[in-house]
Amino acid sequence: MVYRLNLGTVYSADENLPLYGHSNIGGLFDYDFNGPYATASIEGTKWKNLNFGGELVIANQNQRILLREIYVDYRLGPFSFFAGKRDISEQQRKPTDPGNFGISYNARPIPKIGISFPDYWAIPHTKGLVAIKGTFFHGWFEEDRFIDSPVLHEKSAYLKLGNDKIYLESGINHFAMWGGVNTLTGENLYEGFSDFYRVIKGGGRDGVTTAGEQNAIGNHLGYWNYQFNYEFENFKLEVYNNALFEDAGGSKIFNNDNLITGFNIKVKSNKEIRIKTFSFQYMNILDQSGPGLPDPTESVPTKAENFGFNFGGRDDTYNNYLYRDGWTHFNRTIGSPLFIDRALSQFYFGIIPDYEVAIVNNRIKSFHLGISGQYKELDFRLLSTFTQNYGTYAGLYEGRFEWNGIQTDPNFEYTFLEPLKQAYFLLEVGSKPFKNQNIDATMSIAYDRGQITDNLGVSLSLAYNDVFERNQ
Repeated sequence: MVYRLNLGTVYSADENLPLYGHSNIGGLFDYDFNGPYATASIEGTKWKNLNFGGELVIANQNQRILLREIYVDYRLGPFSFFAGKRDISEQQRKPTDPGNFGISYNARPIPKIGISFPDYWAIPHTKGLVAIKGTFFHGWFEEDRFIDSPVLHEKSAYLKLGNDKIYLESGINHFAMWGGVNTLTGENLYEGFSDFYRVIKGGGRDGVTTAGEQNAIGNHLGYWNYQFNYEFENFKLEVYNNALFEDAGGSKIFNNDNLITGFNIKVKSNKEIRIKTFSFQYMNILDQSGPGLPDPTESVPTKAENFGFNFGGRDDTYNNYLYRDGWTHFNRTIGSPLFIDRALSQFYFGIIPDYEVAIVNNRIKSFHLGISGQYKELDFRLLSTFTQNYGTYAGLYEGRFEWNGIQTDPNFEYTFLEPLKQAYFLLEVGSKPFKNQNIDATMSIAYDRGQITDNLGVSLSLAYNDVFERNQ
């Protein structure tokens, strides 16, 4: 059994931490956390097939003790049976990325149960050239939300073609927040097992809307992923594209309107300055099925009144008219930290119109560069992200079902009327400063610069890792 004890402290020049000071650390800190903290974690295996673990957090600022992780994972052949809450996202395997669109390492892990093929399983009689993997989970969100105690549906299905040196992989990742109780009306939004079946399909109860789409039960989002991998002599190249969707209307396999695309280079080198990983990522999520109203209304019944735009637009990524806390868990965005939620926006802008949804900035264009490597005895990681932020369609037109704002008022004022340019940086350095090889020291400097925020933060931590062995 491996255990880890970690003591650290964080400090920022402003009231809130810089972006890379609070993001992609599993919801460990609040936005305005400053001061010392401690974590203790264990991870082990029992009977060869049963993995277990947990992490306890003590944060001094709020005087809270948090059981951030606790889980068991039983392996049976290619299957994994999981129960608990654990950071098992792709973000942990891609430390030079800014964050995954669906579930990243930004919020606390969501408690869930489920079954998966966590690793590719080769189809028999294909000589290893065809393999599959996938996940199917059911989870639970926290109680204190506009829709109290909703639940999570999460699934993925992937196909891999090729050998270990060169292969293609493609798949879909689907997430839904559904069920729960409406805190205004007291209505239970779960009507039976048939709802669960419809959520799995991404369907609804009431047929199709006048915009030609089915109103799905719950808040759905996800992405299609297709990736090319090639193993060179000295490095591995991964080129990928994620076609993002927020509802059925946007769930096209090749969606070039809302996407995250990029590449990773994993280097095999023994030079003094060793670059381990180099990542580039481009995100463009401005379109969101266009600026047209989601559905016709009494005042906007036809395409002509819709200013010539098709209905079914304004997907409002991470937001939902009913699940007003959006794609968040304990007030933190579950996916990419580049989306600005209501809680964080108050530090940046004070009070701005949010139209009763959680995410105030979800139309974003970004470029990201990430590097990890080693110099002598030092491990390092450098992240640099450049964004243009356009707010939301609801903010631009003063409502998701309105055509006011910029369309009708020449003196209209909106925080994101002109896109705000912002850059985020992180430099992290780690080493083993003592003769005891079980002790790791890490220092990171996070820096924000731009039209949204200018801020600087520093983090220091000292961790002790060891193995506890007991005679059986």
